[in-house]
Amino acid sequence: MSQKHHQHKHDEKDGERAEVSGLNPSPAPEGAPSPKGEGVTPAGGTDIETLRRQAAEQEQTIDQLRRALADMDNRRKRAERVSDENMQYAVQSFATDLLPVMDNLQRALKHAEETRDFEALLKGFQLLRDQMVAAFKRHHVKRIEALGLPFDPHHHEALAEVESADHPPHTVIEVNQDGYTLHDRTIRPSRVVVSRGPAEPAQPEEPPEPEKKE
Repeated sequence: MSQKHHQHKHDEKDGERAEVSGLNPSPAPEGAPSPKGEGVTPAGGTDIETLRRQAAEQEQTIDQLRRALADMDNRRKRAERVSDENMQYAVQSFATDLLPVMDNLQRALKHAEETRDFEALLKGFQLLRDQMVAAFKRHHVKRIEALGLPFDPHHHEALAEVESADHPPHTVIEVNQDGYTLHDRTIRPSRVVVSRGPAEPAQPEEPPEPEKKE
């Protein structure tokens, strides 16, 4: 067989191997990019762009939560500041209404010192009392009625309990100090003396038995 014929046979075999290789290409390594660079999927089956998008959405959600928490904290601090200011100046209106009472008290005392007119001083004190009652009324402060009424532990404080033939038991017969309410709350109870009722009649003593003579 000539050398030329042998070379021809060798070329035919190389061509056959090339055709077989083209029909069955060797598999690409795991994770290697495809020829077009698209549709890349990791082992879990989710492509990288989807993972990046999900991570970005999570970061946005976390940022929104941080902003909401910061806003809530600012609102809480602002509410606490307003509450503190309201408590600090809660009696401002009441104090303003009491200023004229103090002014008139000072005038009455000065007038009494200069004139020694105690009748005028008495009238001045009565005027001050009326002004004070009016100021209390504007701010829903009310004196507790007690004298002649049944004892009420929610509004009265009993200082003593005495016998009285003129009053039924558990009746307030004396007020030592007035009590007051603010709206429907007792801010100071009335200090009172309560009737125990009439004294029980004394039992007559039985006469001693006469001595028997033997």
